[in-house]
Amino acid sequence: MTAEIGATVIGFLAGFTCGGLFAAAIMVAARRALQPQAD
Repeated sequence: MTAEIGATVIGFLAGFTCGGLFAAAIMVAARRALQPQAD
């Protein structure tokens, strides 16, 4: 039971972190596409 909960929490945190990094990359790419003249 404890091992299952631990694996679920770790999996959730890993997925949330990867999703957050992926979303941040998309946002940065979108900003560059919308503002090509901005450094």
